[in-house]
Amino acid sequence: HIRSIASKVNLLISCLRSCKYRLTRKTLETMYKSFILPHFDYADVVWDNCTDKLSNMLENLHLEGIRIILGAVRGTSHQKLYEESGFCTLKERRRRHKLILFHKMVNGVCPDYLSDLLPPLVSTRNPYHRRRPLERVIPPHKTDIYQKSFIPSTTMLWNSIPENIKQSTSISELKRYLSISDTTVPPYYYKGKRKEQITHCRLRLEMSNLNYDLKKRHLTADPACTCGYPYETAEHYLLYCPKYTVIRKGTISTLHNSHTNIDTLLRGNSNLQQQENENIFATVHEFINQTCRF
Repeated sequence: HIRSIASKVNLLISCLRSCKYRLTRKTLETMYKSFILPHFDYADVVWDNCTDKLSNMLENLHLEGIRIILGAVRGTSHQKLYEESGFCTLKERRRRHKLILFHKMVNGVCPDYLSDLLPPLVSTRNPYHRRRPLERVIPPHKTDIYQKSFIPSTTMLWNSIPENIKQSTSISELKRYLSISDTTVPPYYYKGKRKEQITHCRLRLEMSNLNYDLKKRHLTADPACTCGYPYETAEHYLLYCPKYTVIRKGTISTLHNSHTNIDTLLRGNSNLQQQENENIFATVHEFINQTCRF
């Protein structure tokens, strides 16, 4: 079943790849969420006890889809890809889906044949168990494959979440709790033309075609800029390289002084209005376009 999923998804990702430079990041992300992610999610609570080899095979396809959306290159840190894109791992998605289904079973909003599978409360067996009254008995298991199956594994997950979440009948509250640490992608990351979007994103991920980044990717031996500075970093390129002084005066130098730091130029500033961040990104894109460095 999992190999069938991988076969279908691989074909769809190939189609997505063909649009990598023709469609915007927002469009590619919408296509991925609409046509590819559902294949990963379908019945995933059932086969979550698959082997690590199969799980990693699906995760690699998921990462390839994220790289296409962002325009990132192979070798980029997986953690940075997840943070930049706002996606979580497939393993984490399956964990959330299992808890959401378990919540429905506890609150009786799913078929009886599922609710009947619920393990009993520990308090029904031990009347003195009061510290966590909603904790449920973990079914005994002798094999790892059964331990990782839906009922035993999800019961352990359910017992680990706070009591107030277990008591809540609102599935939205559970979803908010599960996604509390998710990264929210700023809307201005989606602005601009595709070529400049990709270059800007690669600068944020420190995986661009600047010599300093190429050196880290083992694609060049010399990290120096052609102007003579020993490290051609994103900060040097955007703010200091003398080759682009004239272009910089008409673009980045027109911004407010407090906005011309490397972190704001690459990631924006959450304390600023969205329009101000969009203006900063548009200015950086114009600088990238005029320098013809990439």
